Amino acid sequence: MNVAVYCRVATRPQCDLPMTEEQKRLGEEKVKATPGERLAGVFSDVTVPIHGLEDHPALTLLKRKCDQGEVEKVYAVTPSSI
Repeated sequence: MNVAVYCRVATRPQCDLPMTEEQKRLGEEKVKATPGERLAGVFSDVTVPIHGLEDHPALTLLKRKCDQGEVEKVYAVTPSSI
């Protein structure tokens, strides 16, 4: 199964590289630890403030890949889940 990881930070205190890198690491580890899953990509948005999909280019690309069948499952990793 092709699995993508989506990371997002959306508030000024969270918008830093270490937080985004930690999200990516956790998501990649989850995919690697799950039998039958293959990492299809890591998609990451850093947006302040959030208004809509136009403010989330990585999410828009990920949605397109899901629609095309390239990605079958998504793990969303947010700062609150770390």
